[in-house]
Amino acid sequence: MTRKTKAARFAVQALVACAMGLLVGCGDAEKPAAPTAAAEPLPQVDAAVLSGLERDVEQALAVWEVPGAAVVVVSGSHVLYSRGFGYRNLQKQQAAGSRTLFRVPAAMPSFASTLIGTLVDDNQLEWDTRAGELSDSLAQDFGDLELAELMSRPESDAEAAVAASMPPYLRAAEAAAGRLGDTAAGRGDPRSGFHHLMQRKIFGPAGMTTSALADQLPAMSEDFATPYHRGEDGRLHAMSFPELAATRPAGVASTATDLARFLILHIQGGISQAGKRVASPANLAETRKPRRDLESSARALWPLAGKAGRGMGWVSCQLSDSGEEFEGWNGGAEGFSAQLGFLPQSGIGLVVLNNKDPSSGGVAFNAEVRDRLLSRLFHTEYPPAAPSR
Repeated sequence: MTRKTKAARFAVQALVACAMGLLVGCGDAEKPAAPTAAAEPLPQVDAAVLSGLERDVEQALAVWEVPGAAVVVVSGSHVLYSRGFGYRNLQKQQAAGSRTLFRVPAAMPSFASTLIGTLVDDNQLEWDTRAGELSDSLAQDFGDLELAELMSRPESDAEAAVAASMPPYLRAAEAAAGRLGDTAAGRGDPRSGFHHLMQRKIFGPAGMTTSALADQLPAMSEDFATPYHRGEDGRLHAMSFPELAATRPAGVASTATDLARFLILHIQGGISQAGKRVASPANLAETRKPRRDLESSARALWPLAGKAGRGMGWVSCQLSDSGEEFEGWNGGAEGFSAQLGFLPQSGIGLVVLNNKDPSSGGVAFNAEVRDRLLSRLFHTEYPPAAPSR
């Protein structure tokens, strides 16, 4: 990407925003003429799909021995299904619910890029801003790499090893917050400034009232999930909340209900569930746009995908059977796994949170729930046949 004049950038954004507005049905825009050929009907979430999904979740919960989970299904700005399964604490037999607080490590890249998108909206940054313009540290490690490219790098990238305790996308987001003066709100601490900016620009406007950048869930709510992992003895063991070093960034703490609001923000092209404009459709689409092929190590989590690429915290893939696009993420750490994603054409989205370590089945459970829902929506068989690469 080369630098553009502001006038040209505004023109391009306006065209993209108009196109995205038509997709989400905004305003009084004139409807396009009916196509000459009959289009394939969009998938619908009906009672049969939801009752089938409920059975699928309960079955997957048993197969993957996941202690507890929370599942939300949305369509456009509407929540169609919201329920907890199993236990947020096995020993105490405390039930999980859609408002149970989970750690959501996989959410941070997409939240950071969404935050940057709002700053681009405000003309405070550009997607082609050079890393070196944000901080001396980024200049030393990444030189002239553009912000959009820096934020689309997976944490597994070898180049990310220059700062193992903080991935490049997060370093860029924190540097941007510092550059824009939000350190004043954080009393001179760049990390506090970043937390303040996330609350002011994303959590608050999106209506995410129980979300924060934090790790110690018991301090936030009594309704929190205990993390679990499978030990060498083959049994599930509760994990204590990580005692994180001061140099390590806090993750996202949230509920399935709150994450559904973040999902709706993207489905609606930057408009919150309450109808408030938070970001432009053009810059939210920019965060999800694939910039590199999905690495082979991550392909196992997307068995329904044919063509797949990685954006700024998002995976965008084309479903092999239907040809539809799906955009989302799936991952976890330290006793928690989470995924979020949606079908851009129909506006159907899914949030799945659970309290099991990703390496012992947490992310596999998420992928199965997602793919069973997609199979029901598109009337295909599950498990799917391996797609040709």
